[in-house]
Amino acid sequence: MPTTLLGIDIGKHSVKVAAVQTSYRKMSISGLGVADIAAVGGDVSLAIRHAVEMAITKPGLQGSINNKPTVPD
Repeated sequence: MPTTLLGIDIGKHSVKVAAVQTSYRKMSISGLGVADIAAVGGDVSLAIRHAVEMAITKPGLQGSINNKPTVPD
C-alpha cells in the first residue's frame, strides 16, 4: 500500500515542499511546491498551506530515486 510523506523546508523567504510516495522497495517524488512568504503577506502558516497544496495537487518531478521514470496514476 503506497504511503505519501511530505518534506517541508521553511526558510526566511520561502517554503518548499516535496511529496514523496513510497511503497514496497520503491520511492518516487510525486510533487513539488514552493511558496514565497512575502507573497502571502508574511504569514508562514499560509505559505506552508500553499506549498503543500501545490505539491499534492500538481505533480512535479516524476521519477524514482534510481532515475527510472514512473507513470502517475
